[in-house]
Amino acid sequence: MVNLVVLNLARKKLMGPILTTLGRLMDLEYLDLSNNTLSGEIPASLRNCSKLKLLDLGENQLSGNIPTWIGKSIKSLYVLSLRSNTFNGAIPWGISHLYSLQVLDLALNNL
Repeated sequence: MVNLVVLNLARKKLMGPILTTLGRLMDLEYLDLSNNTLSGEIPASLRNCSKLKLLDLGENQLSGNIPTWIGKSIKSLYVLSLRSNTFNGAIPWGISHLYSLQVLDLALNNL
């Protein structure tokens, strides 16, 4: 599964933190974990998934700050959806370096 390109686990009733082992999927381009009950922070190991084009973590219970590495380590994103979580703090400046970004959805957070 190391060569996995698409992982869609939306609406699968997943609970708890996002597994740090997802960071081993370095060829991953599409990661959709939306509409679950995932909690905690976005794991730093996801920065290893530098080929991501779509990252959808919306409609969960994720918290903390949006990681600054998103705009630095994952530069090929064209969809970033973190809507309906409990993220707080400022929107990281690094997101402005996502030159291919077409969809940015941060609605319904505490930003």
